[in-house]
Amino acid sequence: MKMPTTWEGWASRVSLYVREGKKLLGEPRFPIRISEIAQDYSRNVFPGDPIVHVEGKNFAGKFEGALVPNDDKEWAIFYDTGHTSKGRINFTMAHELGHYLAHRHLSGEPFYCSRRDMWSWNSEYGRIEAEANSFAAFVLMPPDDFREQTRDFIKPTLAQFETLRDRYEVSLTAVVLNWLKATKRRAMLVVSKDGFVDWSRGSDALFRSGVFFKAKQCNLSAPSTRDV
Repeated sequence: MKMPTTWEGWASRVSLYVREGKKLLGEPRFPIRISEIAQDYSRNVFPGDPIVHVEGKNFAGKFEGALVPNDDKEWAIFYDTGHTSKGRINFTMAHELGHYLAHRHLSGEPFYCSRRDMWSWNSEYGRIEAEANSFAAFVLMPPDDFREQTRDFIKPTLAQFETLRDRYEVSLTAVVLNWLKATKRRAMLVVSKDGFVDWSRGSDALFRSGVFFKAKQCNLSAPSTRDV
C-alpha cells in the first residue's frame, strides 16, 4: 500500500484507522487518546522503526514534548509531566505522532517541541511545527464532527468551548485555535502575560480586516474599542 507523503494524507489515514477501529470495538468515537494507538499503528505501518515508548518526562517547562530515536532506529514519544492537563498532554502526543509520520525522515534527528511550537498553527513560525499541529487537530477533532459541533457557534461562549475541550480531550487553546481556522467570523484569541499581549491568533476574516496585535506591545489594561 502506498504511504502518504503529506501531513494531510497521514491525518486522513490515521483518522480513518481510529474511526473504524472504534466502530469494530463498539466504543464511542471520542475522545481519541493517542497513547492508546501510537505504538500499534506505528508497528503496522513502519515495523522497522516503530514507536516503542510513550511516556512522561520532566522537562521542567522547557519542552512540551519530544520525539526521540534510539540506537535501534526505534522511536519514543515523551510529554512534559510538569502539568496535569490531560487535554494538553493528549494534543502534545498527537503533535509528536505527526512528526513521526510526516517528518522523521527529513533528518532522523530528535524533535524537541516547546510550548511556542504547540501554538504555531501557521507557517510563519515554522512549517513542520504548523503541520504537526494541523495533524493533531485533524486527528483529535476530525473536520466532519467539528463542523457539526460548531454549526451554531454565532457568538460562542467559554462554556461552549469547554464542552468541546472535554469531548475531544484536548486543551482549551487547541479548541479555540481550531475554530479560528474554520470560522468566517471576525474573531481573535489573545493570550496575555503581565498585562501585555504574549501572543494572539485571529481568524482569516479578522486578518483581512486589518486587525492584529503585536506581542508585548499592547497594554491590555488600556481602554479598547475593538469589536472582535
